[in-house]
Amino acid sequence: MNLFTNIIRPDLLGKAENGSSMGFVVKANIGSGNPTSAATPSLRDWTPKQVSPVVDSLLKAGHEVVAIANMHEVAFGITSENPAYGDVHNPWNPDYIPGGSSGGSAAAVAMNAVPFALGTDTGGSNRIPAALCGVVGYRPSTGLYSTDVVVPLSSTTDTIGIFAQSVKTVQQVHKIIVPSYDIPKSPTQLANKRIGVPRLYYYETLDSEVARVVEASLKCMSEAGMELVEVNIDVLQDDSIISNFFDLVFYETYHLIPEFLKLHGAPVDYQELCDKISDPGVHGALTAGSNISEEKYKKCQAQAETIRESIIQYIKENNLDAFVVPTTILPAIPRLTPKTVTVNGTELPTLIAYVHNASPQAIAGVPSITLPCGLSDARLPIGLELVGQRNCDGDLLSLAEAVQALLPQMPQLSYQDFKDKNLKTKI
Repeated sequence: MNLFTNIIRPDLLGKAENGSSMGFVVKANIGSGNPTSAATPSLRDWTPKQVSPVVDSLLKAGHEVVAIANMHEVAFGITSENPAYGDVHNPWNPDYIPGGSSGGSAAAVAMNAVPFALGTDTGGSNRIPAALCGVVGYRPSTGLYSTDVVVPLSSTTDTIGIFAQSVKTVQQVHKIIVPSYDIPKSPTQLANKRIGVPRLYYYETLDSEVARVVEASLKCMSEAGMELVEVNIDVLQDDSIISNFFDLVFYETYHLIPEFLKLHGAPVDYQELCDKISDPGVHGALTAGSNISEEKYKKCQAQAETIRESIIQYIKENNLDAFVVPTTILPAIPRLTPKTVTVNGTELPTLIAYVHNASPQAIAGVPSITLPCGLSDARLPIGLELVGQRNCDGDLLSLAEAVQALLPQMPQLSYQDFKDKNLKTKI
């Protein structure tokens, strides 16, 4: 399944716990005291001297890194197809993509190889694979988790995120990372919770299966007494949002990674890293920043700030506890991904299609969590995303725990079954 670039503790894979300790997987772009290759050839055997503070907090709590997760090269993509380390497969159907860039982390949790995993999210890289692999994926408020010793893409939107089968497990991990967080002793009462449903932008171009499953989820929420408020986020009607978001990330990547490599004593500089990139698309993304002027970057920053303020005000002015959107506008698609996909009659670039519903929340820096809410007719998972107010992560996690209890339970996959079947691809 090509889930891992390195396996540290094979004896702990497939085990929920080892005494009071949980084994977990770390994405290959997060420093963990193990090879931090970002799944790119020039960093294959490199281990930074420092460890991510997020990983360090988990290690000090007694948990163990059991493997390093494969990913889309340098985290610049949403398929986790990787020419250098092999394509990550979706556990629900190995012929399909798991999403990305944190595909290995999501797939490892989906097949119950580990209770939880760490990924990163710049524009959806945590939530997209979580949705496509049928697990919970949590993106905290930007800045809440340290991004030290994480190969950077964007100082504006980068964050570490968590994958797990349940919100309860996410809460337990979050408590270790943010000790001031108090896990609620009883489930949140859903009656009279106000939940925004921004139909324009998020619901306009949906795969018919996604629309069916998401509408059924909204019905469950309404029947539980939640007040669904159909009100839109007007700023998202600007067609330049995603293209400007990419330009912002391209510019920041071009300036951030060279400094990161130098700071942490990497064996290559930025030019050498780019020269040895295995994926032509990733190479283009890493070099695109050289063509973006500071003036253009500042315009992208200004638009990002407008989106951030608009989403924060949208939640506040409508007195919302959260808003809810389909995590992605389509389920997983077959591997060997085409450059475009057709969604409900509309042809879109594949990358744009998958980040469409995820990127505004990243730009705004608000906490977001995707919950598995059902399967398509082809038995591919579909995700429902709850989005909370910035720096109100505890409220969102409490709400998500209660909402997950409303949604259909996902069938559980077995890591041991995957090992026994030996699906012609290495785990």
